Formats: sequence, structure tokens, C-alpha cells
Amino acid sequence: MLPIFGNYEVKDIRSHILSVLLVLCAAGMQAQQLIIKDSDNNNQVVNGTTVVKYTSDPATIVLTANFVMKNNTDKPLIIFLKKKINRMADSTTDFFCFSIKCWANCDSTDLADTIQPGDEHMAFMPHACHINRDFSPPMVPGYTSITYTLYDNKTFPAPVEAKVTVDYHLGALGIESQPYPQLGVYPNPASSSFAMDMGDEFKPGDCKITVFNCQGKQVLSLQRPTENQRVTVPVNSLTNGIYFGTLARESGLTKQFKFIVQH
Repeated sequence: MLPIFGNYEVKDIRSHILSVLLVLCAAGMQAQQLIIKDSDNNNQVVNGTTVVKYTSDPATIVLTANFVMKNNTDKPLIIFLKKKINRMADSTTDFFCFSIKCWANCDSTDLADTIQPGDEHMAFMPHACHINRDFSPPMVPGYTSITYTLYDNKTFPAPVEAKVTVDYHLGALGIESQPYPQLGVYPNPASSSFAMDMGDEFKPGDCKITVFNCQGKQVLSLQRPTENQRVTVPVNSLTNGIYFGTLARESGLTKQFKFIVQH
């Protein structure tokens, strides 16, 4: 027989706890009043995350991200945008298209985009390009990181806000000048996993690993704890071929690596 606490059996308490957890989960989802979706990645919700735009093509003129905004409230939202530059590559600048206008050399907008309850707008496209964008020269290899914040400070008593960070990375694979120090990978080729020794610059802790295929498409993203300056990456899910990637810490310290998968 199950123990009894007051007028409740254990099974009743478990049922009550489960109900509370379900309510909390639903409340957490509802708390996302403004949702940002990555339209280049099957409309994946990216609130509070980092989206990587990578290419190794030296003829690249601009790197662009495409986002959808969704109003998850019961009132129209009047959305403004502001940005914070975390890191800017040499000879690189940025601009963003928001609502009906593109904004260059601006940290925020003075024109709002109004989204009705439950509606989605594809009206947020940030870009990175060469600093002389009027002449459309190719970008210079390097790494730029910008955080974009969408917000409404008037509709509700508490501000409605959603953020996404975009890392723009023009790699120089196959070119002598590399934007990041290179990491050694072993074994290489790898069949199930490989390891990297990161050196003294990386202290033990969490790091983000991003892997791309030869077409520049992101195929793997991992958050990995590191111990003794070493990290292991599984590659079972990758097909045979050549891959490259970056290993980064929140401080901005980044290293690059290249490897071959051969099952």
C-alpha cells in the first residue's frame, strides 16, 4: 500500500507535481512573447542563440541572415531594433534591412514594424560586407559578431524583447592567410571521433564547436566542456568528405580546424 501524507497518497502527490510541471512548461512557452525564427534553417526558433553565416569563397560580396519575427501575444506589437557589435573584422562593415528600410551606420531604428497578434513578418535581414560597400568589392577574410535586439517598450507594462547573435565568418581555407590560429586534429582522417589540443590560451570550461562542409553549410554545432586543454568531437553522423570548423569561447577567442571523415 502506498504511503499516505495527510489526505493524499503518493500517487496523488506525483500526479499533482506532474500537473504543476506541465503548467510551468506551458507558461515558459507563452513567456516568449516575441519569437525570432531562422528562415534559412527550417524556421528554427533562435531566441537567445547564435546563428553562424560562413563561407570560404574569396569572391563573397556579402553575408546575409534571414529572420522571421512572430508576435506571440494577444496585442499588436510595435517593434524596434537595436544592435551591439561584439567583434568586427578588418575592412568590414554591416547593415540591416528591417521593416521597409535598410539601415547603414546605425545602431538602432527610429521606424517601427507593427506585427498583429499571431502574425509573422519576414522583415529582418542583417548583413556583413566590405567597408566600401558602395563599390561592392569582395569581403576580407575575418570574423564579425553582432547581437540584434528586437523590442517593444510600450504595449505591455514590461518590455517585450528578443535577441539573436549572428556570427559572420569569411574563412580563408585554401589561402595562406588564416583568420584564426589553426588547431591540430587527430586522428585525421577520423571515422567515429577526433580530438583537438587547444593550447594554453583556452582554459578548461565550455566551448562552442561549429562544423561546416565544403559548401559552407553548417552540419554540426556542439557545446562541449573541455578538460586539460583537450576536446573530443563525434563525427558518426557525418558522411565521408572534407570538413572545417571553428572552436570559440564567449570571450571571443576562436581557433579554426580542418579534418577529413572516412568511415
